[in-house]
Amino acid sequence: MVLEGRNVFFAGQTGSGKTFAIQKWITDVPRLVVYLPKIEDHGYPGVYFNGREPGGFKAFCWWWYYANKKCRRFRLIYRPADKFDAEEFDRFCRLVYACGDCVFIAEEISSYLSSRIFMTVDKYKGIKNLLTAGRTRGVLAFWVTQRPFGIPREVTSESREAYLFHLQEPADLDYVQDRFSLAARLAIDRLKEYEHVHWLNTGQVEVGKA
Repeated sequence: MVLEGRNVFFAGQTGSGKTFAIQKWITDVPRLVVYLPKIEDHGYPGVYFNGREPGGFKAFCWWWYYANKKCRRFRLIYRPADKFDAEEFDRFCRLVYACGDCVFIAEEISSYLSSRIFMTVDKYKGIKNLLTAGRTRGVLAFWVTQRPFGIPREVTSESREAYLFHLQEPADLDYVQDRFSLAARLAIDRLKEYEHVHWLNTGQVEVGKA
């Protein structure tokens, strides 16, 4: 199976339906990798690795290598040692890029992605390569956040589509209008429970339900 690689941006408050929508997307995907900073279980099926434990990242890398070489199907979920550590996420992105042909879910990106990452020339090349060229490796990447405000422009500009769930903070709504469109912002204001705005980089905006 060769995936159509692309970046998809997800934003919405807790309980708005974004995780449920993502889980529907990944029901039948054979190769799944999740970067999950939150301690609570999001319901992703698979083998969990805890970076807070001694040798946690090393154990994940070993399983990753084995699964990538030997298995047609795998689902690996990694909890980082420090959810604010961009360097750990950068190492993780290097693995995803090297593997290719997989679905990658980056949860809670507001914790570890900042504009300074993209202003640093010689660092964070794993993140930059995955975001800008992961599609050429067959990586279907979901970039997920509760609060879109503050997410670097590079993330949204590299996303072919976005799923925007219920948002109410003025800064978040202004962000949507600035990065996507006024039509997307106005559509969010009219969303009912578990509905979302689906935005495409062609400018198309429509409302769907998770």
